[in-house]
Amino acid sequence: MGQLNGDPDRRHTAQRAYLKLYQGKRSFTEFWAEFQRLAAELDYNQTPMIDDLPFKLNPSLQNALVHVPDPTDIYEFVRTCQRVDQRLKDIQAVQARVERRNPTTAADGKAATPQANTAKATTSTAAAKLPASAMSSNRLSIRPIHSDPERETLLCTGSCFNCKQQGHRAADWPPNGE
Repeated sequence: MGQLNGDPDRRHTAQRAYLKLYQGKRSFTEFWAEFQRLAAELDYNQTPMIDDLPFKLNPSLQNALVHVPDPTDIYEFVRTCQRVDQRLKDIQAVQARVERRNPTTAADGKAATPQANTAKATTSTAAAKLPASAMSSNRLSIRPIHSDPERETLLCTGSCFNCKQQGHRAADWPPNGE
């Protein structure tokens, strides 16, 4: 507000600041305070505020609000934005904690050892291609996902890499000493 005090063309200065205002990396609450201050300086009512606010949000918040109906009340929309922004911050904090616990590479540049999240990845990628009978909890274990999708499916179903039949492994090939 110090920028506008003593300014002979306060309204024009506020208008330029309003036009350049975007959320960026700020929290929605910080952004909303600045948005409100400038809108009050310009004597805006709810209509231009409702029209402008969605386009001044950062892209991640805009994407998260894509299924929210067009706002009719600015303050209801603001409450929704605050809740969604807080959820996005919570998700980012959880992702940061997971990345710190399970780095993709070790400090020496070599691949890190597989962690518990590998089982989740194994389940989601391989299980999507498998019949329900192959997805029993005792079949999935904590192991790295095979780079070849076909072999990953064979591993999950307990099939042989050579003949693709169940009941034996490629190490036991040929079956019955044939």
